[in-house]
Amino acid sequence: MPMYDYHCPANGQTVEVRHSMQLRLSTWGEVCEHKRQELGDTPADSPVDRLMSAPKIQETSSI
Repeated sequence: MPMYDYHCPANGQTVEVRHSMQLRLSTWGEVCEHKRQELGDTPADSPVDRLMSAPKIQETSSI
């Protein structure tokens, strides 16, 4: 499954979440649920933005 970065303007946090390509998270509560982290003081219905990021490529060596 791919990783996505979500930014919450309400609390200034950006978190990385792994989920299927079909899923689109739109609130801080959804992000925290998938990340398995506490909401903190941020309301669960606070909107989040999915950030554009380059794919992460892992290099392997076959020496």
